[in-house]
Amino acid sequence: MKLALVEWVDSCSDCGWTYLENPLHSSNIITVGLVLLDDTTEIVLAMSRSNTGRVTERMAIPKCCVKRIRYLRIK
Repeated sequence: MKLALVEWVDSCSDCGWTYLENPLHSSNIITVGLVLLDDTTEIVLAMSRSNTGRVTERMAIPKCCVKRIRYLRIK
């Protein structure tokens, strides 16, 4: 199983009343995880894997949001 560091852009929102002058910006995110799927549309990561093959905290990141993927070596 591969380990990857993914740099990606996430959307941002707020709720409630605010002034138009208050800026709202997307966020640059760095996520590290075990690669479950990497295809042309998305990369799916898991944060943990057990010795029985189960995973937890899966995250699907659309490839249109990905800035860079770096595969890491596990020693």
